[in-house]
Amino acid sequence: MRLILTAFAAFLISFSVLGQYNPNTVANLRASLKAAPDTSIGKIYNKLFTEFYSHSAFDSARAVAKELTKKAKQLKDRRFESTAMIWIGMVEFEKGNYDEALGVYIEALKIKEEINDLKGEASLLLNMAGIYYEQKHPEKAIELYTKALKIKIQLDDKLGQSNIYINLGNVSEDSKRLNEAATYYQKAESLAKEVKDSINVAVADRCMSNVFLQQGRVQEAEQLAYQAYKYLRLRNDRNYTQTLILLGKVHGAIGNYHKSADYLQEAYLNSIKNSTPFLTRDAYEELAKTYQKLKDYDKSIICLRRAAEINDSLKGVKLGERLADMQVKYETEKKEKAIEHLENENNKKQLELTKKRDQVLLISGVFICIMALFIAFYFYNNAKKQHLINLVKQRRQKEIIETIITTEEKARKKIAADLHDGLGQILTAAKINLANLHEALPNEKEKLAQVTELVNSAQYESKNMALNLMPLTLKENGLVESIRHICMKYNKPEVQEISFNSYNIPDKLEPVVEINTYRICQELLNNAVKYSKAPRIFLQLFCRDNKIIIQIEDNGIGFDKAKTKTDSLGMNTLRDRVALLKGEIEIDTAPQKGTNIFIELSLH
Repeated sequence: MRLILTAFAAFLISFSVLGQYNPNTVANLRASLKAAPDTSIGKIYNKLFTEFYSHSAFDSARAVAKELTKKAKQLKDRRFESTAMIWIGMVEFEKGNYDEALGVYIEALKIKEEINDLKGEASLLLNMAGIYYEQKHPEKAIELYTKALKIKIQLDDKLGQSNIYINLGNVSEDSKRLNEAATYYQKAESLAKEVKDSINVAVADRCMSNVFLQQGRVQEAEQLAYQAYKYLRLRNDRNYTQTLILLGKVHGAIGNYHKSADYLQEAYLNSIKNSTPFLTRDAYEELAKTYQKLKDYDKSIICLRRAAEINDSLKGVKLGERLADMQVKYETEKKEKAIEHLENENNKKQLELTKKRDQVLLISGVFICIMALFIAFYFYNNAKKQHLINLVKQRRQKEIIETIITTEEKARKKIAADLHDGLGQILTAAKINLANLHEALPNEKEKLAQVTELVNSAQYESKNMALNLMPLTLKENGLVESIRHICMKYNKPEVQEISFNSYNIPDKLEPVVEINTYRICQELLNNAVKYSKAPRIFLQLFCRDNKIIIQIEDNGIGFDKAKTKTDSLGMNTLRDRVALLKGEIEIDTAPQKGTNIFIELSLH
């Protein structure tokens, strides 16, 4: 778990760059500070502190914080004073002085309580909890996280509550209190869903998946891991890397070591791209285990060595930072003199330009505001018209799809009835007459037997055609058993093994949901059997959050989506049925990589 910084610290880090701070920027800020009114000095000090802190010039950053402390006491501004103390705590934390940072945060917290700054109190409590966690005091960390949670509840900050529940889950998980951790993650997920924050939902799902994996609930872990993967893969950040590592572990637990290696190699590449060495180390460690299972011991040893090298380098990070701080400390006096000289020159030029710039800015600002209002009004009207047009198009498209599918089902039903009641009865009558002929023509028994067999075959084929067109089992046995019947029909263990799993499917579904879910599964299985050349096909059907989830996965030849026709009749019909149920379909495949199709359908 990584330490949760204050919102201000996160802002600074997001804009930090490598290298030395800009002396010209510092000189300009110092010049502005001398001429600024008291109401503006806070913003200028903020920028000055950011310039030093974001370039790891921590001694200079701390000096700015102490300047603001002194100025705040002169102005008797307790808010400024607490802000300056938070900055000092941030510097001490970066330098590895956890006790000093904690002491400063405690003093700042007293001021926040005094001025009734609840948001500031919560941020400080989170920082302090993070320090206790880093120092291996989980119970104290939990106590402070709980206090911060109460404040977030009071402020009705549901996203903030979600983040704290994830932190609480991390502490409990590290302490091996897995059931407690899962409860925290579920609360985090629920709150994130309320505020429609899909990223926090995905992070909570990933954390729960990791707990389930440790508990041996591999199937549930796999489902949640893929759910997190679905939302995080487009971001390509450290959360995505952690999800890839988790998927590697899950497939390792299943015994699918080749797929485990694929996910872990992608995690390794992504960690290099995002400069997250601790995740690179974790990916190497898991790859070493996977290669050992694959009996590729040379690669396993290489991965173990690289993991150890990264681990050693991570232990030296703080030492490197301290050496850099020492160097900055010795060079500060020399740089300050150069800055003082630049300040004097810049002050003269700045005063001359200020009046002209203000006049130009005022005129430009008025003109820009007028133009912005005009453009905004124009685009608003266009967007409103386009939205109405899109709504009409969507409604008409849905009506067309509903009509086509309803007509198709009626036609299937009529043809099935005709086959069953018409042709089926004729064939049955033919069998009875043939049976009577056996007695009347004893010398023609062999020919009659051949004709009888042909009639039996025709009757069997007509019955199969009727069942494919309108399955009787759907009405008699329900959706799950009807799909299981299709799987049993196609299953040929010696050539192509088909597995089916389902859970949490309601006993009663709306007819339109039931028949279309059945048709979708039927089409998916038919395509997999016909084209995949896969030894194993796995179909699962489950219900979650008022949605039916269909996932079919095979280890066959796959295909190149860019070179495959997507406008075939079968695929168009499949997409129409998914669209009718307000669903989504995702296809993950590549040549020789198998195929994984994931479909979500709405129950309402």
